Amino acid sequence: MDVGTDSEGALLLAEEEDEDEAVRRAGEETLPGPGEVEAALVTAAFVATFDARTGNGLEWCAPHDAALVGIEFKAIASGAHNITSDFTYFRTDSAFGLAHFHSRRVDSGPERGVRVKSVGALSPSYATLALHSAFLQEQVRRQLDEPGQYEALSEFYEQYRAVLPFTTELPTTQLPSSQLPSTRTPLSWDRPLLQGHHAGCLSRLVSCFGPSVFCLWKLALLRKRMLLYSPPPVGGTCLHVLCCCCLGSHGQAGLGAVPPLKPLFYVSVADIGSLESEVTYIACTTEKVFEDKTALYDVYVDRQSLRSHHSHLQGLLAPTRADQSRYQQLVMQREVVSTGRDGSQNLDNGFFLTFFRELNSRVLGSLVRLAVSGVREVTESDVCHMGLDPVADRLFLADLIDLYAINVTISADNPCCP
Repeated sequence: MDVGTDSEGALLLAEEEDEDEAVRRAGEETLPGPGEVEAALVTAAFVATFDARTGNGLEWCAPHDAALVGIEFKAIASGAHNITSDFTYFRTDSAFGLAHFHSRRVDSGPERGVRVKSVGALSPSYATLALHSAFLQEQVRRQLDEPGQYEALSEFYEQYRAVLPFTTELPTTQLPSSQLPSTRTPLSWDRPLLQGHHAGCLSRLVSCFGPSVFCLWKLALLRKRMLLYSPPPVGGTCLHVLCCCCLGSHGQAGLGAVPPLKPLFYVSVADIGSLESEVTYIACTTEKVFEDKTALYDVYVDRQSLRSHHSHLQGLLAPTRADQSRYQQLVMQREVVSTGRDGSQNLDNGFFLTFFRELNSRVLGSLVRLAVSGVREVTESDVCHMGLDPVADRLFLADLIDLYAINVTISADNPCCP
């Protein structure tokens, strides 16, 4: 994505208007179970702005005493002044956020010819923020037209504000302009929560990275700290974070406890302190300064290029022959599935989610079955059955066994054994 390309920013906003099951599946192990969903509740609403003289600032928020220190740097990504529109997902200490950004040329001396606004909301769960996306888009445009008009945002906050303990019911009424679903049934993680949202984001991730998507898959399954860099607009890269979480999602039982995969979405230099304490995460940034801060990440993804300062991860940064073959099979299967269908992007997301979850089940499930069978020895045949390369995936398999504390060893006559 190139800086200042308005058409790409418009495309990202168009993508953001749809709903998608990927929001539900991403980082599934960290999501609440049935009956624990915080519904469409929000903990805060806010307006951020950019001033050519003073920089980013928080213009308005509800509640008025909300702890939103630094929120203006998450809601307006670094470099966003070069584009006209964008959106960001992000995380704070206690919540997740979604903000829509717009800028416009104006005949105003105090604003130095440009008006920049970002309107956002915080929620206990990022999976439900998309329900408010259309309303936030509408409000950021209104702030450009009528700066200082916060009545609708105040009503929005009062309508959906989170009051402990959280309820699983949606509010009984809704704002006419919010365009939220009219259903009043409890939300459940047992069914697609946001079908259609960010339609086709997984398909675009696969197309963008090609066979290297299986490098991202291995890194996500190993819970490595991944930082994705891209210049603005950053909305599409936030979706890549979401999709990478999908790649590492599984429901395999019989595994040792591992740190949950954390989607942090957009981060800036203001987040350096908090990143230092993260054991595992996937995040994105528009700030190149992070590239030199190698202690903060395991793998740095600069658009389609994967790099790491850890020598033992070098073998995971390029697709193996097995990955190349699996990618070709994936593409062919996708073509077969779409034949005779409408080719919708919703179908793409469902197809790719199923593919990677089944892949995770095949790899992890095979290891668990070997452990409980009493054999506890991984042979070359077992590795090939998993779809892995007996030689090139040697370290990946060893790290996977170690991370998930699976009681198996690699056979001595297996080429993937050191």
